[in-house]
Amino acid sequence: TLDLAKTQEGSRSLQKIMDGNRLEEKVALITALTPYIKELITDQYGNYTVRAIFNNCSTFQRTELLRSI
Repeated sequence: TLDLAKTQEGSRSLQKIMDGNRLEEKVALITALTPYIKELITDQYGNYTVRAIFNNCSTFQRTELLRSI
């Protein structure tokens, strides 16, 4: 998932997941990428994935993501 987030096409695919309605996919994506948020924020394409995650997660999840930075 990390490698996918760092490519243009992969980042777009992950953004679509976060914009979708399937909660279980969103939670799985957030869980998989939380340890790498700091790295993705500065990545050329990963930052778009992080933005999509922040725009589509709960307040609790957002707090946990910020703590991981």
